[in-house]
Amino acid sequence: METDANSRLVQYLNTYVNTKQEAYGYEGWQVRRHLVLLSYLRHLKHSPFDLAVEAKKLAAKGDSVARVIEQQNQRNLVADSIQGIYIPRNLADSFVQLDKMLSEPVKEQLRHPDPEYGLAKFHFGLGLWMRNNWGLWGGSRLQKYLEELNITHPDNMSGVLLKSYSDYLNGKSLDENEYRHATIPRVADNPEQDSAAVVSQPQPKLKRSDYSKPYRQFLRKRRIDDFHELPPEAYGQEGEIVEVPE
Repeated sequence: METDANSRLVQYLNTYVNTKQEAYGYEGWQVRRHLVLLSYLRHLKHSPFDLAVEAKKLAAKGDSVARVIEQQNQRNLVADSIQGIYIPRNLADSFVQLDKMLSEPVKEQLRHPDPEYGLAKFHFGLGLWMRNNWGLWGGSRLQKYLEELNITHPDNMSGVLLKSYSDYLNGKSLDENEYRHATIPRVADNPEQDSAAVVSQPQPKLKRSDYSKPYRQFLRKRRIDDFHELPPEAYGQEGEIVEVPE
């Protein structure tokens, strides 16, 4: 519907569209498209349409959603578990959890990384699972702890978790200062993306019955033998950008 960001129609709609829409998951073009389609729908129904009123409704909804997301994030920063997954407090606690979760073959691969890719081989397997399920994108006490070590990007956070755990498996003593400001390379040109990296919407609290049978088995066993065999939902919920409703 839009081809020119400087068109008269876009400039006209932008006088009504709240720029904060992008902060809670809707981009400006989505809101403009919704308003145009809604106006035409009202026209077909011979119903009144007030652009200023409808734009204010969307802005109010955006403010409400933003507050819910912020409240959810604040709760996650102190929670010991999110969606049924225990969140480690720090690097040492993550070692305890990984010891419980991972099979010996996976630990052996982490102890002796692939000579070509190194620990980057795990960026879209175990690393992806950590980023999505340990709240490295959406907020968690582990994310907050790593940020206090000046590790600010979730990719680097999962890289530090992998590197420190590999060192731990090789008998190296933990020194948090070694990982400050760390950046960890990842496998390039991988088509997969973290689902949680998409702008999030507030998620309802899930019950165990909402998960598939394979994932319920994972939740019960709390053990991972092969990340390639995990069902898609094990990597975290998809953060979809939904259409603006009428």
